[in-house]
Amino acid sequence: MVGILHIIKHHGDDIALDIIQEQIKFESISVLLMQDGVLDCDELGLDVAIYASKADVVARGVKTWIQLLDYDEIMDLIFNSEKVICW
Repeated sequence: MVGILHIIKHHGDDIALDIIQEQIKFESISVLLMQDGVLDCDELGLDVAIYASKADVVARGVKTWIQLLDYDEIMDLIFNSEKVICW
């Protein structure tokens, strides 16, 4: 089970990244990028599991090495997390 799942939906959300950097010290963290958040796929610099919505990556023409998830996999990730925070 994943501890905290952060879902980032906006490009350049520095507040979310600052909070995640602090929580990494104490919690198991994963990050899911959706909507315009996928524009930051390769720029986060976080040492956590990072996923991106396949549909949003394709729609925005982003090329990335991050693991892409379809909607069923996203639902599994959400339901297997202890907490979910949306940004």
